[in-house]
Amino acid sequence: MKYLRGLLLSVVLFHPQFVLANVGITLVASGTVEAVVTADEVREIKRRSNIFETDTVTTGAESKAQFRMKDGAMIALIENTEWQVVDYKYQEAGEDAVAMQLIKGGLRTISGQVGKADNTQYKLDTPVGSIGIRGTHYEVRITDDGQLLLAVYEGTIVIETDQGTYEVGSSVGYAYAVVDANGNLSYLDTMPAEFTEGHSLSKTDIQTLIDSGQFSDNVVDVMQRLDDIDSFSLTEKPEEPLENSNESIDAPTDAEILLDFNDIVGP
Repeated sequence: MKYLRGLLLSVVLFHPQFVLANVGITLVASGTVEAVVTADEVREIKRRSNIFETDTVTTGAESKAQFRMKDGAMIALIENTEWQVVDYKYQEAGEDAVAMQLIKGGLRTISGQVGKADNTQYKLDTPVGSIGIRGTHYEVRITDDGQLLLAVYEGTIVIETDQGTYEVGSSVGYAYAVVDANGNLSYLDTMPAEFTEGHSLSKTDIQTLIDSGQFSDNVVDVMQRLDDIDSFSLTEKPEEPLENSNESIDAPTDAEILLDFNDIVGP
């Protein structure tokens, strides 16, 4: 039976009709990062590893990962996260579509091309509601008690729960919110403590801190590189979309590695 399952998996993976879509590439993988393909197949995710449609990516304790998707979106996972790519289509036959699921843990993302012209094409499902976008840089975290924490650094997200549909971000003047396990949303005046400070800093904010003399020369050097590099810690527009291909996505160079502001300045 085990042999038969392996044979069937080989047919699925290598028969041209069943080739899984290559939808992204790994820029950073630190600690234990894995992709669950089937109950019998788990592959290790390293820098330059491809991400395929239907993958469920997990990060272990003290682990994190960052990905560049085929439409130019950037996605970063925190530790102890489970994230599934349900559907990811860009410039293929039919309509563009992004459908993902955050099962546990947290992520932050700068959205790509899909959803910009038609926000119904983008959806991130969570245990308490579905999130849509309007050209957005946002972060979401599922807490141990089942709450959903939201932070919007640029643009607006729309979250639909059993209790109704809510907006968070520039359209309503509230950048932070919490949704309880029953789907009730409450706006917050300040960033939830669970989020790492620094994600909402603009490049100007960081430059002001550098000019104050609080950081070393290596941070100044990094800031110079940020002119050509997108960072999840900065509200920059996403990279241009990648050339569409189900076979390969160009591997990242050193200059394409995303930089996390907190990693730059250290503890």
